[in-house]
Amino acid sequence: MFGHEKDTSFVERELQYVAALLILRKMRTEGIIDAANASRAAVALAEYFGVVRRPI
Repeated sequence: MFGHEKDTSFVERELQYVAALLILRKMRTEGIIDAANASRAAVALAEYFGVVRRPI
């Protein structure tokens, strides 16, 4: 794997993670999930995507 491919995959993971957080935030604001479950889901998403956790 070349250096730029490694950077691209990192950026793709970050974008996917951010998109998942946006969906999670929407679910939270619409009352689909509560704050505790949203927090657990955010931690799980960060672990799944292997990124530094960000607030919802």
